[in-house]
Amino acid sequence: MSGIVCYVGRELCKGNLTAALQTMKKRGNSVAGAALQQKNFVSIVSNGTSGLCDEIQKYDGDSTFGIAECSSIFNNSCAAVPAVNNMYAVAVDGEIENFEAIERWCKNPFPVNSSEDLLLAMLCVNSSDNKLALIKKIFTAVKGEPTFAFAQNGDDVLYCHRGDSPLFVGFCDDGYYVASELNAIVPYCKKYVFLKYHESARIARNRIIFYDSRMKKIKKQAKPCPDYALFENSYTPSEEVYYCPLVLREIYSRIVKKGEIALDELNFTKRSTEKIKRIVITGNASAYNASRAAAYYIESLCDIPCTAVESTQLRCSGAVFDKGTLLLVASHTGEDNDAAFCIRRAKKFGAKTIAVTNSAISYVAEICDYAVNPGADFNSERVSFREFVSLYMTLCLIGLYIGKKAGVVSDVYMSLSLKLAEQLPSKILSLIRDEKMMKSIIPQIMQSKRVFVTGLGADAAIADECAFWLEDVGGVSCSALSSSNLAALNRESFVGSAILCFVTDALLMPKILPMLKRAEFYGAKVMLIATDAIYEERSNDSNAVTFGDSMPMLNVLNAAVWGDKLSVFIAQNSAKNDKKAAV
Repeated sequence: MSGIVCYVGRELCKGNLTAALQTMKKRGNSVAGAALQQKNFVSIVSNGTSGLCDEIQKYDGDSTFGIAECSSIFNNSCAAVPAVNNMYAVAVDGEIENFEAIERWCKNPFPVNSSEDLLLAMLCVNSSDNKLALIKKIFTAVKGEPTFAFAQNGDDVLYCHRGDSPLFVGFCDDGYYVASELNAIVPYCKKYVFLKYHESARIARNRIIFYDSRMKKIKKQAKPCPDYALFENSYTPSEEVYYCPLVLREIYSRIVKKGEIALDELNFTKRSTEKIKRIVITGNASAYNASRAAAYYIESLCDIPCTAVESTQLRCSGAVFDKGTLLLVASHTGEDNDAAFCIRRAKKFGAKTIAVTNSAISYVAEICDYAVNPGADFNSERVSFREFVSLYMTLCLIGLYIGKKAGVVSDVYMSLSLKLAEQLPSKILSLIRDEKMMKSIIPQIMQSKRVFVTGLGADAAIADECAFWLEDVGGVSCSALSSSNLAALNRESFVGSAILCFVTDALLMPKILPMLKRAEFYGAKVMLIATDAIYEERSNDSNAVTFGDSMPMLNVLNAAVWGDKLSVFIAQNSAKNDKKAAV
């Protein structure tokens, strides 16, 4: 995956190009480069976007036309992004599946080491004054549907084509921007246009023309750019923990109206839900963990088989979709290319698709049949605690809604669930503020040789999420293990270890209790994170963090936010100890 940023206008572009590229470094930060046009293209390439910022500052030209790219693929020292020669400069986001066939067809005009090099070769071999015909020839011949942008040397006109990956065109007072993500150009633009699949654009300094897949001129309505504050916020981890209850309250107020779930835009009826034979939820990273936890409860709420599959795995598996499939796509920023591929494949076979994303202006939200926007703002440069909380809560509300339409969820159960969900933010806030029990278990975690985090069912997803934050924020070396893998460890692995065990469903306690007793017998320190009722099934001398009972589906959020708070608390405690040691 790569990120593309281009500028055509009347102002100097080198600073804005690198700043915009920095916001997309998560798309690939192994190598970054820029092609700035003076009389000829000047190519500047560096390791990562930070290195490019340093290198480009040394450039003293006054270029007002440039193409920049960051990429995660850098297999050959001869490769560069964007690819540049004395004829063209080209940037590519995506993979070319028939790479070798196209390479033979181009007859190797020069060494080809990357997708950028290959498209540059195609442009040189087929060079023509009719650039639109050239674009059509390229996307017809190339398999894999890459998104690309290119310009001819000496010609201040940019051509771009949208393939599998998203592409936005931004309008500003002094020119135009093109970028793989909207957040990269929001600080500079007032309006934007989202290019649809196989649409292209010809961008000059004072005019822009859009084309469809047949290269016929089309009109595109520009939309106003959202407030940059949506992308700009940069809460500290400590602030984000306290923001989680506010996110839940905001989601509830957006989706629940007058005691009912207001998702009528999904157009579900009893008859349409009877046609759904299975539900597939996909996402990656924290969105995948939220999907796993939600799938555990959605299956029982809807009485429909429900599975969660990581988006990359779902794309590579060649999963078969049909008219009886409902695909739910969870994505924090809505820029998951693997999920987008699965959406297009699902729609091709008649499956219904719903996007659950915190960005309503994202690519995933654009191509799904329906989109549900929880409303939690996000900092696109990194994931946050809010990602799991907002996506999980929204998925559960969708599950309740479908279950109600299917006749599985009764009025009493729906009323009780929504009442408990309304009370949840205040309960979580109380849990965050109560640091007494947390202080007692932190020394045990810090003094342990290793830390394991485990759980069953939906709790396994919480364990994965907690392990990530403990390592990323808390600096604790730990690993998430399924209960079966933890039970298979030998005696030596338990000696000097600490085990954090999440149990939010009382039905799972009898299944996990024998494993915990075995771990304690072999010398591990077991710490339970559970509700008050579940804790009563443990011996009173066990370490535990408990919270007030709700329904199992909502207990997941109590446990998840507690895990986030633990990682922050450990980080703060370590910082205090470092200061004392320095003194």
